[in-house]
Amino acid sequence: MAIYHLHAQIIGRGGGRSAVASAAYRHCARMEIEAEARIADYSNKKGLTHSEFSLPEETPAWLRTLIDGRDAASASAALWNAVEAFEKRADAQFMREMDLRFRSSSAGSRTSNSCAPSWPNKSFRAAWWPTGPTMTVPAIRISI
Repeated sequence: MAIYHLHAQIIGRGGGRSAVASAAYRHCARMEIEAEARIADYSNKKGLTHSEFSLPEETPAWLRTLIDGRDAASASAALWNAVEAFEKRADAQFMREMDLRFRSSSAGSRTSNSCAPSWPNKSFRAAWWPTGPTMTVPAIRISI
């Protein structure tokens, strides 16, 4: 039997949060928040072993053009800056984030992240799989 933990939250302007800053934190990267003319720098953060940016097949051409040739962190920065520029409302909701951690209940076993890359591409826009020395179980963090 699998044991899991799921935490979901909304990143929005109403809470005073930035989708770009959240993405910079998740990617352990330095990103420019264009709407606020400031930098979110989490490049010294440790523990990220894999970072990936995925788009569903039906993604509009303008978005594919926007992120073409970029690595995961800069593609994420481009997407979330575009989202923040588009959303004008004071209570705008930029991103929904889900943090899923799972492990097998059998003693001493760890669940592999090998299943993770196949399913977010069908439904989600950006996905990260951070694991590190402080995490005891594999984790999947998805922002949609």
